[in-house]
Amino acid sequence: MEAADLPISSLQRHGLVDPMQNPFSGYGKRVGAHLSSALKLYVSRQTAGLSVHEFVQSLVPHDLGIPLIRVGGEKDGGYLLPDDLEGLQMCFSPGVGDSASFETAMLARGVRSCLADYSVDGPPASLTDCDFEKKYLGPVNSDHVISLDRWVSEKTNGLSDGDLILQMDIEGAEYETLLATSMETLQRFRIIVLELHKLHHLDNPLYFRTVNAAVGKLREQFEVAHVHPNNAAGLTRIAGLEIPRVMEVTLLRKDRVVSKAPVNGLPHPLDIPNVADRKDVLLPEYWWNSRAHRRAA
Repeated sequence: MEAADLPISSLQRHGLVDPMQNPFSGYGKRVGAHLSSALKLYVSRQTAGLSVHEFVQSLVPHDLGIPLIRVGGEKDGGYLLPDDLEGLQMCFSPGVGDSASFETAMLARGVRSCLADYSVDGPPASLTDCDFEKKYLGPVNSDHVISLDRWVSEKTNGLSDGDLILQMDIEGAEYETLLATSMETLQRFRIIVLELHKLHHLDNPLYFRTVNAAVGKLREQFEVAHVHPNNAAGLTRIAGLEIPRVMEVTLLRKDRVVSKAPVNGLPHPLDIPNVADRKDVLLPEYWWNSRAHRRAA
């Protein structure tokens, strides 16, 4: 039995996950302890400060020689992307909310979306044309969960030609999902925009190891084009650094990069607060200036 086909019922039987929620979105102390025991990992009490600094450095965005545009609504659900959307074959968008402004905007550009979410019965009514899969996206395949490898293979009919875009907001399940995804599938995506959740737990070494490995895997083939903290969650302080609890990250595949230079600052002029009646979260300079990051370290 392959890793992506392992059953999740054992986690549910032991009370580690709620069968009506994505079983991989609640990665925390209980699941972390279970995995630590199962994998016989040694877990220290706190993540080393240097590791956290290196993690932040890996997410510092750069001007990649392609202007950023805003795709989607004027609040949560809209994202900044490199203006490199021509020729995209399909959008994969796991995690379905009340709004589909991003998918609607992509459809207006001729890019149809595939959606997946077990917690809802279908896409928002405003999205007139899409493919919907009533399953969570996760690292395994089961009755209620589908892996990114299988989902992409099924929806593209196994064809390897044509670039895709991934817009992923799956409430914490992103890390194990990405780690379980083949590099071959990840490289199908020209652009990846995702929300990184629960970053306030990075001081937990096991959790940090998982998050850092997932981000590191993406960084092998992608450059960071933009970051934007979600102002619904705010900042926390770990190892002397201000860390967003939830953060949007936009990545561009390295073969599409025109040039690489420091950004002039954050937020970007096109950034809009996720929650309209709250001020946007301002990231310290070390989140966009490598020299400032070295001073902070």
